[in-house]
Amino acid sequence: MAVQHNQISAPQEEEQIYIRYLVCKSYSAIGEICKGELENIPADTPHFFQNKVGLFQKYLIESNPEDYRQEHMWGKSFSDQAEYSKKNPDVRVIDKTSENLFHYFEAQRDPNRQELNKNVAAKDLISSLLLDHKVSTEQISSAFAYNEVCGGSVFQEIYRLRPVWTVYLAITNITNRPVEYKSLIGEYENVNDIAFRPFLKKVNSKTSEIDFPKAQLVPKATVIVPISTLLGPLNGEAPNLNWKEMADISTGEVQTFGHGNGSNITNETYLIGPSIFPKVLKYKIASNIIEQKIHEFDLTNLYTIDRFWECGSCPHLFLNTINGKKYWGELFADEPNRVQTVDINIPEGVNGCTIVELEDEVSYISEIILNDNLLFSKIILRKDEQLSFPVKAGDSLRLSGFYEPICTSTNSVLNPWIKNEIVKEFMNFDRVNA
Repeated sequence: MAVQHNQISAPQEEEQIYIRYLVCKSYSAIGEICKGELENIPADTPHFFQNKVGLFQKYLIESNPEDYRQEHMWGKSFSDQAEYSKKNPDVRVIDKTSENLFHYFEAQRDPNRQELNKNVAAKDLISSLLLDHKVSTEQISSAFAYNEVCGGSVFQEIYRLRPVWTVYLAITNITNRPVEYKSLIGEYENVNDIAFRPFLKKVNSKTSEIDFPKAQLVPKATVIVPISTLLGPLNGEAPNLNWKEMADISTGEVQTFGHGNGSNITNETYLIGPSIFPKVLKYKIASNIIEQKIHEFDLTNLYTIDRFWECGSCPHLFLNTINGKKYWGELFADEPNRVQTVDINIPEGVNGCTIVELEDEVSYISEIILNDNLLFSKIILRKDEQLSFPVKAGDSLRLSGFYEPICTSTNSVLNPWIKNEIVKEFMNFDRVNA
């Protein structure tokens, strides 16, 4: 998938080589790159330069016990929140107001080392390595629980894991002549194990010059150089994107490519394995050897690659208060295409309700009855559409309807963390635009 020309900002100086950082957040895309499959890299004519960083990333992919790595792992199911709290007396109830990051979840707790070794390590290489190297459990995983209402009703726990992101230097020949890349000069962190450390902390760092193979790069050709492996924030925060474009790819997923600033996650992001902090590129054009400085990799100026399965679940209900919206939960969630009824007693402090369709589906609201009076009937909501109406504390609200998913993919799975991100994005947008 080539980059759209009008989305790429031109170099600030009269440079002949265009250099930028790519952060790959998709595990399936990382796997493809490690195999040398570059057709979905957002660059024309990509070439992969293997090095110690790339070999470390390949080890993480090939040695993982599971074929795919989610950013969460399923825990146990409970009949309800009371049973869950009895089993886990240290659990914390989550506030679902707009100031929180975890609107979709009801409770959170900190699993201990013995539990993570038993329930997580055998299925996730990265967590196993962190445990083996005595990284604190608070840095490895956090347990969240929620009401799983799709297809039944249980109180489900998941283990949130740190996402693995790989970072590449993309070096593109933007001249109309062949160019030979000679070497890359930078600070090289040569570590022999996972070496979990804060992003801003360098270890065993020394300046080194890495030679490229002797080859002529045609115009528009790009060399992809692995430079580091990141573990993203446990809380799910991600770089703030200025723009992004989306495209369907052959796996059935949607791939996104965007540009943004990750300064908001710098203190929550960690490095593992060997890393390179590039400083200077040496290249030869005609008979001239040229040195071009490279801006420091500091998360403030980067391009991101990510993927997701496009599939929805249920419409979402929010309660409006003087302090903003509070997340109530999903509606009509038992199964698609079957009319269901939900009864709600409006709590104190609530002055309105908002029903929002946030996912790829169509919601059909048969009727909304408030205090035995018909308020609405035969309402259809498609993605990003919403319906709001006033209520007051003590009102009796009955909602009837169903949802119809647009997605037909058999590869998609219910992902509570993705749902949390969708709800969080809506609440953040609502708060900013209130």
